[in-house]
Amino acid sequence: MDFRQLKALLAIADTGSMTKAAEMLNIVQPAVSRQLKLLEDDVGAMLFERHRMGMQLTPDGEILAAYARRVLQELERARSEIRPGHQAIQGKVSVGLLPSTAERLACTLVSRCAEKYPGIRLQFLVGYAGHMQSWLEQGETDLALLYYPHPSALLHLTPVLEEQLWVVATPEAALQSDQPVPLRALSDKPLILPAPTHGIRNLVDHLAAASQLSLNIIAETNALDIQKALVRAGHGWTILPPIAFYEEMRQKTLCGAPLSDAGLQRTLGIGQSAVRRTPPAVACVRQLLMESLFQLAGEENWGSSHWIAGPVASS
Repeated sequence: MDFRQLKALLAIADTGSMTKAAEMLNIVQPAVSRQLKLLEDDVGAMLFERHRMGMQLTPDGEILAAYARRVLQELERARSEIRPGHQAIQGKVSVGLLPSTAERLACTLVSRCAEKYPGIRLQFLVGYAGHMQSWLEQGETDLALLYYPHPSALLHLTPVLEEQLWVVATPEAALQSDQPVPLRALSDKPLILPAPTHGIRNLVDHLAAASQLSLNIIAETNALDIQKALVRAGHGWTILPPIAFYEEMRQKTLCGAPLSDAGLQRTLGIGQSAVRRTPPAVACVRQLLMESLFQLAGEENWGSSHWIAGPVASS
């Protein structure tokens, strides 16, 4: 087993095609086929199933691909740190972002990074808090934003921001940003909420149970775009942080108001590994992420937020 074989494995997994994998690796297709055959012979298992729609990893292939990604990421980190001279900070840094913050933060972070550290290449992964914790623990991301992680000796979390959750509806509801609404006022509204495993849903369910309040949940989805689309179409109301629907509020396709209940606030933190060393590129991107969050927290698109991480010095 060597790095060429692992790279071939991941290229096929990512593209679903021998031909596309060869193009990605800039080698001929027979070479990709040979690397895969050598790898399958080495591990003694078939790593892909061939379908009409392309090649898909087998369960054994998924296991090996997960390890291969981590191995190659560690190799890339090592290479970026030991380049002769250390003249410029460089390397790939993987950042996990939440759907509600991904678009604004990615744009801000790329701009700052291109200006200050052009040798750093950013990779963004988008998922929910549970995904982020798993990705951090497995080494698939270097940094991530997350809410309420389960206690883990593998992670270091820096709380940076507290945000209030808002109720969201169509403009006809006439919700106002300066007129908070109690959760009890939503008991007769059709609600579109995330699944019970989602952080927002956990907060809402906990408060509803404590208040002996029955909510009319007509649909569940963890997809933010679907959530907002259903609300815009008039199917119901939802609950989101204000940054998740700022553009819709600005364009007056949705309106919102902060929920007044204690317990409907979330703490956002920056997570990173507590057991792996922090390369210079990761430390630099972490500082830029702090600066970007501090900037966004001071803007109106993150209404009802409160910065708790203290002063942020510019890098």
